[in-house]
Amino acid sequence: MSETSPDDEVLFYVSDGTHIPLSTDESGLLSIETWRPGRDGIPKFGLPMWPFVIWWIFHHLRIFSNPNCGVLIIKENDQIVHRSLVTPKWSRFPEMHKDDLQIGDTWTSRDARGRGLAGRAIAAIHEEWTGQFRKIWYLTSSQNVPSVKVVEKAGYSLAGIGRRTHSLVGRFIIERRGLDDRQSLPEE
Repeated sequence: MSETSPDDEVLFYVSDGTHIPLSTDESGLLSIETWRPGRDGIPKFGLPMWPFVIWWIFHHLRIFSNPNCGVLIIKENDQIVHRSLVTPKWSRFPEMHKDDLQIGDTWTSRDARGRGLAGRAIAAIHEEWTGQFRKIWYLTSSQNVPSVKVVEKAGYSLAGIGRRTHSLVGRFIIERRGLDDRQSLPEE
């Protein structure tokens, strides 16, 4: 989830995991790596300890509903130019099913924006996590037009509109559902 304040309108997108073709890297300079707390231990690849050590702790304390947490990293010339966090359901995202994943905390370096890296990351996440989820969610502020364009181009459907609560962890709640007939929200 891109940075939001509790007053921002949040768009809830969802995908059934349909394969998204990974575009080719014409430059040959990009590499894709993943970090998984259960497989790789403490965060690596030049990731900052904060907040990623929190995801490592959450994984080991079993706060997540399944073990499929991780970070997808895109590097160019050994420098991180994009990262996307993948998390299972936890208390912050009550709308998700226990077998769902959510792509959030996406970041692209300023000089790498507009080059399709976020879309490439979504496709790579679908490939890397194939068979490990029921649906993948992507939440973004309605004000984040580039993020909305990327997720819609990736074939995600708008499942609802909601908000982030004012609580300590800021839960994300859907207030208006059923906005796209192609998808349905999970049943508990």
